[in-house]
Amino acid sequence: MLKHTKHSWKISLLTCLMAGLMLFAGCSQGSSGNSGNAVSTPAPSDSGSGSDDDGWLGTKDGKTITLRLWAGVPPEYGYDEMAKNFNAEYADRGLQIEYVKYNNDANGNLQLETYLMGGGEIDVFISYGGGGTLKERIDANLCLDMTDYLKGADFDLAKEFGTVNAASYTYNDRIYGFPTKYENNRWMMINKDMFEAAGVNIPYEGWTYDEFLDACEKLTHGEGQDKVHGVYWYYNSPGQWRDMLGSVLGSHATYVDDDCSAVAYDNDIWKQGFEMTMATVDKGWAIPLEDEVSENYSVETTFLKGKAAMSMDISKIRLVMDAEEYPHDFTTALVPGPVPSEKYMTDEYKYHSNYSGAGDIICIANNTGYPAQCFELVMWYVTGGRPDSSVERLRLGCNCSCFVGELREYN
Repeated sequence: MLKHTKHSWKISLLTCLMAGLMLFAGCSQGSSGNSGNAVSTPAPSDSGSGSDDDGWLGTKDGKTITLRLWAGVPPEYGYDEMAKNFNAEYADRGLQIEYVKYNNDANGNLQLETYLMGGGEIDVFISYGGGGTLKERIDANLCLDMTDYLKGADFDLAKEFGTVNAASYTYNDRIYGFPTKYENNRWMMINKDMFEAAGVNIPYEGWTYDEFLDACEKLTHGEGQDKVHGVYWYYNSPGQWRDMLGSVLGSHATYVDDDCSAVAYDNDIWKQGFEMTMATVDKGWAIPLEDEVSENYSVETTFLKGKAAMSMDISKIRLVMDAEEYPHDFTTALVPGPVPSEKYMTDEYKYHSNYSGAGDIICIANNTGYPAQCFELVMWYVTGGRPDSSVERLRLGCNCSCFVGELREYN
């Protein structure tokens, strides 16, 4: 059962406020020419995109339609380039996009939802915060039902993204948004060069706590400012480290049952995980919490500077790929976090594949004036248009692990 959170109450309040305002004034029309009036999902064309036979996607009178895409990523991180690519490709088809960045914080999300309710400002948007936030926006009637469009395009979410990810974003057998990237935060970044120099096998196929601790010892060397630690736990983002430790408990890592009748932190799995973590600190193989706080350490100043052979938070792979801003001379590999023992060295557990690490949910505004054109943009975006091609990694790797083959390594 969905719990009432501050966020859901906020949406409810906004709904009431916007409804009242609309009694006195019509919604303003955005640059895309949207009407601002809510629309029901029309039957998609046989192409699933709303395209006419000649491929024209603009208006019937020959005018170009400009859609507004909202997301929380700075435009210079590839979204300006993405917009240029789309606009060049669709210039002769009467469709263009304008990228608008919003802040993925409380104020930014409030602004997003306010504009979604008003209409005319947003056509397609990226929703952050996982399935919980998406569910609240669906309940507030902010997201267009794309189920029939997906069927018309013969785009099967389970086949493309994996059954776990598809199920996580299906509500009452309908699809209102789906992930565009996959970041299993139970995985880790490792310095491949350091592993090879220390004679440590790269655990692409998983490893146990004992194997992990042995690697930490072999990878730690030096003293003082020159010391290289085996692992940087990134305590500033404790959720990822904690999620890795409880991963083998699946959906019952926090509570012992679906009724949330009791917390699960007395499970021996947690004890083993905490003891493993403390061993890395006590033996000097991990950067201590006090140093991380006092020195304001980050992935950028530890892992990317060669001060740690391993690091949590694989979302920072974007920094690894930005060699101009964060120059480094080693190859980064992505590997699953360790599991407690050989008992868990099975496909179900060693890859942490029981967790849906998909995110950045792409949605169409329910009151856009151009739903078919928006779906054309959505399909373009998720099948290769996204700036860092994360979707290709999502489509290839989400069924069994984080990434596959050569996609696991980055220079």
